Amino acid sequence: MVLDALIVRSIFGSEEPIAYYGISMSLVGITAVSTQVLPALYARLLAKRNIDDILEAFWIASLLAIPGIVGLIVYTEPIAAVYNLKYVAAAWAIRVFAVSSFLQLLFALLATSLRGLETRDFNTSNSLTETVLFKMPILKSLTALLYLAAVGAVSYIFIDDPIRLVLNWGILYCLMWVATIAAYNWLLKVEFRVNLPYRLMARYTAKFLVASLTIVGVWLIYPVEPEVSIWILLPKLGPAILASAFSYFACLYLVDDKFRTLVHKGLKMLKK
Repeated sequence: MVLDALIVRSIFGSEEPIAYYGISMSLVGITAVSTQVLPALYARLLAKRNIDDILEAFWIASLLAIPGIVGLIVYTEPIAAVYNLKYVAAAWAIRVFAVSSFLQLLFALLATSLRGLETRDFNTSNSLTETVLFKMPILKSLTALLYLAAVGAVSYIFIDDPIRLVLNWGILYCLMWVATIAAYNWLLKVEFRVNLPYRLMARYTAKFLVASLTIVGVWLIYPVEPEVSIWILLPKLGPAILASAFSYFACLYLVDDKFRTLVHKGLKMLKK
């Protein structure tokens, strides 16, 4: 996967698009941190082989991932300016890359489910090539090769425009994850005759998105403009982030009974 930056650098002949790509991936890493709950899902699948646990893992991960993505999209310019004011020029490219963190969450759910449901590797008489543990990297490598070829083509097309290059690079990056998700979903159906609970996952996603609209409301009331000095910017950005977080969780408490139950359990634990 590191070859994409090498390809762009070799064709474009400048580090400018790589710098925009680097800041985009840095911010994507922040919004994708919620996938750290998935090792627990893997352990549950190995122990119980219950597909219902996937829905629980998705809810927990999306609870923070979706508002994080929305917040990054809304406040892209000032957040990019925290790193350096020159990155504000690539704001739309950063927004496109931000969407990939949700796609990476779906991919991680599928990958964890495939690994957790596989039992043929327990028997040493079975060939490794018969298991999904062998087929998964093959499929991922194929989508990655297509992605790298497309990145090379885009680098030639936009060789004089680094901003448009990185924007299209972000689109290709998202499409790569979409293709890998489709391939893994197909593998899950073929190997285990299992479908993820996409309808319920979509319902949770809708609730999180509705609650995340309050972040847009905070931005409309309290817009934050990029500043040259980080010491001027952070005192403005900090209150916006805190107000966005408070408004999101307050709205989610109203629209999601599962979150209300979680809050009530947490309060009972604090009292004890």
